[in-house]
Amino acid sequence: RAIDSCNIESCNDNKLDSKKLDCHDFTSVKSRNDDKIDSHSLQNLDSNLNKTKTQDNTNNPANKTQEQNNINNLDSNLTETQEQNNINNLSNEIQTANKAQPTQDIQQPKDTLTPTHIDYIIFLDSDDYWKLNCIEECVKHSSGVDIVWFDFLPFFEQNGNKIWGATMQECFHFESDTHLSGKAWLNYYIKSNLTSFYFAWSGLIDFSFLKNIQLYFLNGVIHEDHNFGCLLFLQSKNIYVLREKFYYYRIRENSITNANQTTQIPHCIKHIYDVFQDSNQARQYHKKSSVFLMFLEFLEFLEKNPSQNDAIIKQYFLPFYAEYSEPLATFEHDPLNVIPKLPAIEPYLKKGFKYRYKLCLANPKLYKKLKPLFSCYDFLKNIKKNIRTFRKKRAVRTIYKIVRDMVLWCIFVWILLNHI
Repeated sequence: RAIDSCNIESCNDNKLDSKKLDCHDFTSVKSRNDDKIDSHSLQNLDSNLNKTKTQDNTNNPANKTQEQNNINNLDSNLTETQEQNNINNLSNEIQTANKAQPTQDIQQPKDTLTPTHIDYIIFLDSDDYWKLNCIEECVKHSSGVDIVWFDFLPFFEQNGNKIWGATMQECFHFESDTHLSGKAWLNYYIKSNLTSFYFAWSGLIDFSFLKNIQLYFLNGVIHEDHNFGCLLFLQSKNIYVLREKFYYYRIRENSITNANQTTQIPHCIKHIYDVFQDSNQARQYHKKSSVFLMFLEFLEFLEKNPSQNDAIIKQYFLPFYAEYSEPLATFEHDPLNVIPKLPAIEPYLKKGFKYRYKLCLANPKLYKKLKPLFSCYDFLKNIKKNIRTFRKKRAVRTIYKIVRDMVLWCIFVWILLNHI
């Protein structure tokens, strides 16, 4: 992730370790050069977008489609030569700055620009980009504010006709730009019926505030912006909501959230993949264990920072973590040794552990024997989902219930014959 110090001092593409209050980027090596957007191309984009949308009609599907087309046209105009020239220019600027500034740490990388003072911090993923006036507008509203929270515009790299849906900020249904306290933000969150929240690159953060609350990105996990966003906003006293979409978020294949069999494995989690023979299993384990580790971090935060809102926070935030990480119980390998701690999520599951997960934790050997039957049950559940469009047909529902009951009876009889 990139950081920018807003005096404004730019430290683009510096990677900071988590103990120095920055984040890991677990993206794999890109299959192409990171997109570098020149100002002329972005000005054309801004001009086109201003013609097709206003602040009040952002959610109009027709306007979103037009915005998507403009973004796709921009991408098609960016040649490899332009990208390489921008990369070379940036590299020259960094080297020049380093020559002008004596290096105090002999172990510091040569191509690292270290700011002497940081007022604000903002994150930018290497395959995304900002609107030209993003930093300028954020700084205008930053006085006395812990967080300036702006919106983003998602676009699909391969298929420009797809629609993302509502952004996180749109889910809050703000009518205009506004100031919020952390408690007011929590009330908005509850009224929006959201089950989770994330924040990292969609805002400007006061760096002194971030240092004071000692908030770090959890090391070695994926989807780390969930905990970071929740704990950041809960501790904030002054949030400025800026409804304009300043951030262009690219959705593409082979990214951190859309990984596949060909995606290169980041070195920081290679030890997890080495344990699993199946890369898909390793990826699922990494995702679910990451959410569970964030669950433990969230609990630890609430224990160390008790407040009157603890019960509400647990009710509206922790069930997401618990439900997502519950299937961890079924993994045969546990390189992070998190499964023994899994019972901690049970109070936050609506109906407690499902039978299969409870069995897996209590008697792994028995679960392994029954696993084919559970797989058969899952198969039937998938059939049920596929025929939901035909639910009005009584015959289909009746057949499903008969088959389901037969399978359940088979499981019951098998258990009786083998374990009584």
